[in-house]
Amino acid sequence: MDLVSPIVDVVGRVWDCTAKHRNYLRGLEENLDNLRTEMDRLKDARNDIKIRVDAEEAAQMMIRTHVVDGWLNSVEAMEPQVDSLRDLKSKGAFDVVTQKALPAVVKALPAENSIVGMDSTFERVWTLLGKDEVGILGLYGMGGVGKTTLLRKINNEFLKTSSVFDFVDFADAFNRGHSIIGFLQATCLLESGVDEDTQVKMHDVIRDMALWIACECGSEKNRVLVKANKASDEPPKADKWIKAQWISMMHTSITQLIVVPDCPRLSTLLLFNNSHLKKIHPNFFQSMPLLKFLDLSSTSISYLPPSIGDLARLEFLDLSDTKIKELPSEIMKLENLKYLSFKMTEKLHQIQPGVIAHLSNLQMLKLRDHNFGDGDEALQASVQELACLKQMNALEILISNVKFLESFLSYPRLVLCTRSLSIESCKGLISLALSSLEYMKRLQKFVIGDCSELKELIIDCSTKTAGVELFRSLEIMVFSALPRLDISWDINIPHAACFKNLHTLFLDQCDMLVNLTWLFLTPNIRVLHVKRCLRIEEIISDEFGAFGASLFSKLATLVLDDLPCLWSICRSPLPFLSLKLIVVLNCPKLRRLPFDSNSAKDKLEKITGRSEWWENLEWDNETIEREFAPYLSKYIPYMFRVYVPQMYLDEENQNACCIS
Repeated sequence: MDLVSPIVDVVGRVWDCTAKHRNYLRGLEENLDNLRTEMDRLKDARNDIKIRVDAEEAAQMMIRTHVVDGWLNSVEAMEPQVDSLRDLKSKGAFDVVTQKALPAVVKALPAENSIVGMDSTFERVWTLLGKDEVGILGLYGMGGVGKTTLLRKINNEFLKTSSVFDFVDFADAFNRGHSIIGFLQATCLLESGVDEDTQVKMHDVIRDMALWIACECGSEKNRVLVKANKASDEPPKADKWIKAQWISMMHTSITQLIVVPDCPRLSTLLLFNNSHLKKIHPNFFQSMPLLKFLDLSSTSISYLPPSIGDLARLEFLDLSDTKIKELPSEIMKLENLKYLSFKMTEKLHQIQPGVIAHLSNLQMLKLRDHNFGDGDEALQASVQELACLKQMNALEILISNVKFLESFLSYPRLVLCTRSLSIESCKGLISLALSSLEYMKRLQKFVIGDCSELKELIIDCSTKTAGVELFRSLEIMVFSALPRLDISWDINIPHAACFKNLHTLFLDQCDMLVNLTWLFLTPNIRVLHVKRCLRIEEIISDEFGAFGASLFSKLATLVLDDLPCLWSICRSPLPFLSLKLIVVLNCPKLRRLPFDSNSAKDKLEKITGRSEWWENLEWDNETIEREFAPYLSKYIPYMFRVYVPQMYLDEENQNACCIS
């Protein structure tokens, strides 16, 4: 047997390998020196990059890019990987080493000392937050009882479990503002305005005292500058502006601001409701470096001065109800802007492409689709631009183009942050299924108006959205000038599956509706206003009249106006546990009210109607008639008005649902 050849072959292979490694060993010192040299150079490059990264991360809210972070980690583990040194080093040249950090879903808040009883209250609140049927939870109480402490504790708990929630949204400033206003009202430092829901006013003496305190007890007289008088047609003189920190010029007759003031301390400038103000000097804002809050709403200005771009710290800009026709390119410099409103800007027909995208810190935006133009391509681009606003959490939008609506609904992130949606004068919109809006979990106000082609509104909560509570945040709905509208709904929908928190509904000129029986899906409705719906015969049809105390148990205001075919609200008497006001005008066929001796106990304040209508009402017995007769307030033309708070409606529809 040939045993030598294999051995020779093996020896030869071993020798080749040994010889190769012998050559490595002979040049080991030289190789090690080269290795140390290359490694030192690479470490120097790493240290330079790391110094830049650390400096930028510390100086501003930035985080290193994934590419840079990966390169730094690779250098750390590079010593055994000699062959990759030169190639890796060549890749270490970066123009950009940091990127903007995305905000945390929940940010930790400093904990405060616990208050006696806090733990049990927290457990109750946390349990409620975990329930699907709970859409809104309010914390209230006198100052000092621990509301803020509890809110911080809840916030920090979200750090552990926030993934189970769609979003976590704490409007701290908004809530603090309402809390302060409530406290001032409770201590009689503020009074309710004409509209108790949205307005407050201050007595002249209290106002003067407040201004005195704000001006450091009179030591800084020009710190707060207030000029609110219809007779005032001249702005304050330039020397008054220099020391001002807050300036309010509302409801004046000022027509122009042509002086360029020097305002090094100014943080707030209120110019709203100056309907005569048409002209502002181009350089008016150039010397207001600290300005954060600017309100130009309800003025007659048609353009923004280019100096608006000098307001680097501006966070709030309200241009609603102005005659603005175009926006200066300088508005793109407002990188700190968080709130921007274009509501009721009928003349603003085109926001230049890229303007909205540059305002990357916007959190709340109010606008109309036609602000972007009329062409389909422009509208499509504008939807994509809106979707780029990663910080936005509140959007109020009016849509008049059906293609824009379809495109808008295809962006889940835009849908999720929508707080108010108005669909008006939308040609081509024939049918709308509410399930198409199922992801609008923050929607608070929904308006459909002047859509003459809309034939069908489908309440389809139990189809593809089975088990999901639709519109859990929805509070206000307005349907106006929809002459062909029919509302279809599934009788098998679970009770209150769609509109559990809806409290206000206005219906006007919906002539195809015969009844509103679907309202049994709104267990917490408080204001129901039905006007000029020519074919409505019943509010609740007979087969659904047996809901007892659950039907309209929270209803406080019922207005029925100009309903010529209405003959029944509900065929069975209802308790109306919360009813305060009922108004019936121009409803000649309505001969019975759903009242018995137990209806509206201790709550009813007024029944308003014409005397001939009241005299023709039919009652089950005279006792019931006598019980309700004292509440009758006869309708007198030109002296009667049902006031509709503006917060319930879009400005375009304010007058649609008023009686006067």
